[in-house]
Amino acid sequence: MQKIQHIHVPDLMINEKHVIFVKLTQEIESFQHELSMQNLVDETSDKFLSLLDQHNNIVSLEESIHQLTFIIYHCDPIVMHKIIVTMIESIDVILMTAITALESHDPMDIEVLIEITHDRKAFLEEMRDSYLSQVPSISITTKSSVLLLTSLTERIVWIFRRLGLIASNRPSSN
Repeated sequence: MQKIQHIHVPDLMINEKHVIFVKLTQEIESFQHELSMQNLVDETSDKFLSLLDQHNNIVSLEESIHQLTFIIYHCDPIVMHKIIVTMIESIDVILMTAITALESHDPMDIEVLIEITHDRKAFLEEMRDSYLSQVPSISITTKSSVLLLTSLTERIVWIFRRLGLIASNRPSSN
């Protein structure tokens, strides 16, 4: 099992890429606004709305990952080691699957993404409850971090599912 080193990373470093992403997003959204003012034909308008939905999900994904990173860097890595590693490894598998699916546009790859991101709320709740019951005398701060970590992981999984559904041209069920 990997060991997590408690690295003190200045908040500025955590925010550096986030700030760049936010600036880029503002530019993209400005362009999207200009494009939305054009009189687009139906097919182009449908494609534009699909890309807009995809963009909005990517923005939400980045924001959620930024929040997750902040929580991980500010929690007790010794107490939360196991759950942090599990969450990061899970997100990594989903990320690699999403990259493959969204780059290949292969219906089978997209279906795998949709399937592995199917409602995981019960699984994450069980993992959180199991973790909290195994760690005696856990602080309120650590409990809050565990709750935030699992909630953000659930949101990240949900966003990846949305991206898969958009790629498959299926409506989202939630």
